[in-house]
Amino acid sequence: MKVLKKVLATSMIITLGLGLVACNKDDKKATDSSSEYKIGVLSIDDSFPIYVAKEEGLFEKEGVNVKVVPFKSSSEESQALESKSIDMMMNDMVVQSLLKKSNTDTKILATAYGAKPEEGRFVVLVAPNSNIKTAEEFYGKKVGISKNTMMQYLMDSYYDYLKLDINKVDLVNIPNLQTRMESLLSGKIDGAILPDPLASLAIKKGAIPVIDDTKLEENFSQSVIVVRDDVLKSRKEDTGKVMKCIYTAMEEINKDPNKYMEEERKFSRVPEPLKENYPMPHYSPNKVPTKDEVKRVQDWLVKNKLIDKQFDYDALVGNLN
Repeated sequence: MKVLKKVLATSMIITLGLGLVACNKDDKKATDSSSEYKIGVLSIDDSFPIYVAKEEGLFEKEGVNVKVVPFKSSSEESQALESKSIDMMMNDMVVQSLLKKSNTDTKILATAYGAKPEEGRFVVLVAPNSNIKTAEEFYGKKVGISKNTMMQYLMDSYYDYLKLDINKVDLVNIPNLQTRMESLLSGKIDGAILPDPLASLAIKKGAIPVIDDTKLEENFSQSVIVVRDDVLKSRKEDTGKVMKCIYTAMEEINKDPNKYMEEERKFSRVPEPLKENYPMPHYSPNKVPTKDEVKRVQDWLVKNKLIDKQFDYDALVGNLN
């Protein structure tokens, strides 16, 4: 009987010990999860350096536990930032201002893509076999865009730049890029604005470029990396390390683009017909939008009644000093 009691007591001690170990593991998992630095990305070239930094272990080397969270749309990604499901994201300045209007404060820490006119390409195209040859000939015609987004901002900006009246163009809201391209190629609409690589694919299928923003003297299209204000305040050191890694990834891609070509094709979902000749992206590390670039977006947002008043540059663009 005494032997049985000793066995039972020993068994209870072992069980208790295993339970404590399990609890400690669970606690560690909880701690690790809460310390994750979550970055939202879209599957486009603008986000590719973030993906490279993660895949090559750059974040890990800096001691930051980064989770890269892919999103199918800009709206889903911005909602995740607003709900604090992610800490940082790659998006655009229109989205950032709309988030600020709804009391989600963020700071731009970098231009993700588009610091130079040749970085990031948007094209206004006409349908195959169209007689339209100039932007002015879109007057009274249907052009596919996504309303109240960067796409509409770009269309308005191009027409202002060309001293033309965008109000004379019938802008048709087609948010889905694939549907917009198919509507253009089928002739359901007369024109459309598309980003690469879909713009290049549409051209390959017969669409004709009317405005190519990489050939304009002014630079209108930038994507940005933004972080929530509360994250910047509470995790400033980690945020600095994250940005350092992203800049390093940009530099590595610029240095040896062929090394990253296969992964870029997969990540950015470059269509099969373009894979062989589609140009690799080039990035500009350590750049932020200029005051003029930010003001131009703010002017447009106010004009279109998407925000009530302009936000100051310093309220939108931050630094890690």
